[in-house]
Amino acid sequence: MAALKKRFPYKKPRLFNWPIDIFVRGHHNSLFFVVVVKTPHGQPPEFEYKAARITPTKTGKFELAFPMRRGWNTFVREASFEKCLKEVREGIFF
Repeated sequence: MAALKKRFPYKKPRLFNWPIDIFVRGHHNSLFFVVVVKTPHGQPPEFEYKAARITPTKTGKFELAFPMRRGWNTFVREASFEKCLKEVREGIFF
């Protein structure tokens, strides 16, 4: 988490939303990376969105997915949990 929080901008942009926090939330059998975003206009002042999801497979491995317009897109399949975390930490999609 500390590596991801270092990537957040320190300056407040004038026109765009900016992330202020990230945390992990478990729901059923999935692990979600949730980003808290602040808005410049204050309506709403901040909101949360799920930025990534790690789910177990039947074979004991994990899948990493990112949200798209019509649901979740799986980018990493049948990988170890450590590989999924590395992709979230260093990947271009997050």
